Amino acid sequence: MGPAIQSVLNDKKEFRELLLRDSESLERIADVTNSDGCPHWLFGTVINFLTGLDISEEESRFHYFNILEHKFILSEKLQRDIGFRVAALDYFFNCNRLLNNPKFVEIDFFEKILALSKEDTKLGCYNMNYFAGVTRNEIRRAERYNQNLSILLLDLDDFKGINDRHGHLFGDKILEKFVGVVQSNLRSEDILGRYGGDEFIVLLPQTGRIGARSMAERIKHRLMEYFKAKEYSRQKIAVRFSAGIATYPYDAEDYESLVECADRALYKSKFLGKNMIYDYLESERAAGAVAGDKRSVVRYSILNDNAVDLMSDSSLIGVDGRIVNISPNGAFIECSCNLTGALVARPMNIILKRLGNRGFNNLAISGNIVRVNNESHTLKFYLALKFDSMLNPSQWGSIERSANLVPV
Repeated sequence: MGPAIQSVLNDKKEFRELLLRDSESLERIADVTNSDGCPHWLFGTVINFLTGLDISEEESRFHYFNILEHKFILSEKLQRDIGFRVAALDYFFNCNRLLNNPKFVEIDFFEKILALSKEDTKLGCYNMNYFAGVTRNEIRRAERYNQNLSILLLDLDDFKGINDRHGHLFGDKILEKFVGVVQSNLRSEDILGRYGGDEFIVLLPQTGRIGARSMAERIKHRLMEYFKAKEYSRQKIAVRFSAGIATYPYDAEDYESLVECADRALYKSKFLGKNMIYDYLESERAAGAVAGDKRSVVRYSILNDNAVDLMSDSSLIGVDGRIVNISPNGAFIECSCNLTGALVARPMNIILKRLGNRGFNNLAISGNIVRVNNESHTLKFYLALKFDSMLNPSQWGSIERSANLVPV
């Protein structure tokens, strides 16, 4: 194996740049694929580099070794080494007809043409035609290997106001910075596309809804940090987004339906006040639209300081505490007073008095205590409370806007 090839096997982008920079590296590729250190993405990268075809890893591996065999047969017949490129061209054009009209161009020029066909040229992220094709391939792969994937739909909040105040050229510059922040926080396997205007879409392979939310929260935090440190025309620009999440296969099993689910969740984020992140299951449950669905609701730790009152009308019991974690259908509450198991199944009213720096005067929720735990060494007692009914979008939205929530 050539040392140059070996040095870039951990990075797909660097490997592709080596192929573009060093024409002979492709002819030494067989040394790589015969070793134990061959990465799974190599076959698809080589096939795509030569042809522009986007096919699955499994199919790429199949074609790759067929090309090697074809190269050996042709070289024996012609009594000279014909090279990997020539064998690949003959294989794809004459053997299986995947290429109907191949054109001979310099590879660097071909790469530029290929990039133009895939990318939104203004912002450098992918266009929707390419994004849709990659996502459909990933859905097929997720189905084959019983994996999850998620779609994250991002819509900049009040972006029209930025354009109106500062002009469209300035707005384009903000979009470029936004794309840069998003891309810098994605993994190498994630794909960012421009959905249209100031809307963007992210493909997160092998990622469930909790991972997708964590990614969205990280982007949100990094975006706030980035623009907080910048001034444009001596003004601070607040760039925020609303987001919708949909996850395969739980929310939908095909590309169009998955995007539609993410779009519905995004609409809910906008409806509840913007600068929020909702996933489709969360959104539909809050609206009462997933009747009979037995899947659990995601629970979130509250990192902010908070204070609650627990009251029972029947016995006039009063308990001060704080919420440790919460979901739309229940809460886990820490108290500093002595509690007993006799409270289990007793109806209680929870009044959220304070969350972070915000006071709450009218958010009252009723429910039943379903479990009481205690930690004798810390003198802390914990109540698990199940709400009588799931929090409505307005109630949950108030909590989400005020709290620093992290999925448990």
